[in-house]
Amino acid sequence: MLGDAGGVDADDVNVAALGKQEVAGVTEPADRIPPLQARLAVEWQIDDAWRFDAWLAATARQDRLSARDVDDVRIDPLGTPGWAVAGTRVRWAAGTGWWWGPRPWRSPPR
Repeated sequence: MLGDAGGVDADDVNVAALGKQEVAGVTEPADRIPPLQARLAVEWQIDDAWRFDAWLAATARQDRLSARDVDDVRIDPLGTPGWAVAGTRVRWAAGTGWWWGPRPWRSPPR
């Protein structure tokens, strides 16, 4: 709830942080809480000229929706599926600061 000074009540923040909210006396999942996400990346520098990268990015499914989320036309009322993507690449340095190799659509986390 917003207080008179426009701030957020600490009780609301704590409840939302736990992924729950109370609406009209009913406890339900908090609004618009994103699903659990993880990113893992490794980089192996073989020598001064060669590098190898591998990464994994994943997101868990999200099916804990509040009543407001279910009513939102942008959100599937059944939730969203989880996903995972993995990638690798090999890079070669033509000289200092110049790297050649395939570039993924999204760079792996650094």
